[in-house]
Amino acid sequence: MPYDPAKMRMIADAQAGPPQVANRLAKERSEKFRTFQHSGTYGYNELEGQWMWSDTGSCERESPGDIVKVKNPHAYNFASPTSVL
Repeated sequence: MPYDPAKMRMIADAQAGPPQVANRLAKERSEKFRTFQHSGTYGYNELEGQWMWSDTGSCERESPGDIVKVKNPHAYNFASPTSVL
């Protein structure tokens, strides 16, 4: 029987088992981030006697709002128009 390098390579690969597959997404950190906005206004409330947000009732001017938006810079953008050639 003549020596066949291709056949020997196939035998060696079969004996080695399946190739090792790594999940690259498990190693990379997600770049998603959240933004907060208020749906109300910041004004003086006479019943409480202090300045507060009308939507959350928080008295802190720099408090996070009630609207949370999650941004993913690597996500597909299906809302933009496609170019027609």
